[in-house]
Amino acid sequence: MWLFKYIAFTLFVLIECKKFRFDYPNYDSEVDGWFKFHRIPAVWRDARLRCRMEGAVLASPNDFPLLGGLKRVIADNVGTSRGVYLGANARFSKGDFSSIAGVPLARMPVDWLPNEPDNLDNNEECLMMMSNGSIADVSCSRVLPYVCYKKSTPDMLINDCGTTDKEYNLEPRTGSCYKFHRVSRTWPRAYMACTAEGGHLAIINSQQEALVLKEIFANNSPAQVSINSRETMHIGIHNWNERADWTTINGEPIPEPEHHVYFQGQPDTEEFCGGMMRDGELGYSWCGVIRPFVCEMKPDSLQQEINK
Repeated sequence: MWLFKYIAFTLFVLIECKKFRFDYPNYDSEVDGWFKFHRIPAVWRDARLRCRMEGAVLASPNDFPLLGGLKRVIADNVGTSRGVYLGANARFSKGDFSSIAGVPLARMPVDWLPNEPDNLDNNEECLMMMSNGSIADVSCSRVLPYVCYKKSTPDMLINDCGTTDKEYNLEPRTGSCYKFHRVSRTWPRAYMACTAEGGHLAIINSQQEALVLKEIFANNSPAQVSINSRETMHIGIHNWNERADWTTINGEPIPEPEHHVYFQGQPDTEEFCGGMMRDGELGYSWCGVIRPFVCEMKPDSLQQEINK
């Protein structure tokens, strides 16, 4: 019996480790991981951050298998006329290119495009790669598509929330999973983080959910939060830059909570975002204020099939 259980567990681990999330659909055995092509271009800083928030890294040709995988992804998605950002950069020290994993450019199996590198205007600290594997230095403010890479690891198991992120916990009272972010961000960056993780900024759909979010906030003391603005957290409420037009980020009305909702009195021209205070009351705050926040997802959010 113990042998059967061991074999079953081993098979479970082997199967599970070939899954990551639905938008990283194909496991590549040559790189022991997954690629995701981001068609919507971004500046390098946002590309790196998006990959990180998805639980991956901005891809670099650290070795021959990764180079081959990247060339295939680029050829399948952008052809030969346009390159993609690489994770390799020299933002910390001019000319010292290395990948996010710390692999120096000199050890990567790549060649420069003709007349590259040229460090145009002394402002090219990032790299792009073409489908043939050739690279060029570019400005990090250039807008380019990019590729994220997630390496498989032995501890990559899908939890009850359908994610490998161990900080998401299933709440039986609502059927949703929640994650409290102690690293504070502005409301737009919080929105980005939750979306990248496969969820959304937490939305209050009932009195029960308001209580759950209040408890989550209470279980994370101010001392655990990374910024001074610790008494209010961002949630998925916005006024859409219109006076008193308060809805959830899904455009739904806000259920009337037990506590008064302080969403009146803001100027007509100002954009405000919604927050929850530690006592459970809701209120508006500047979208640019750095605060903690809660992300919410359904257990099948990252494992659902896509019909095309």
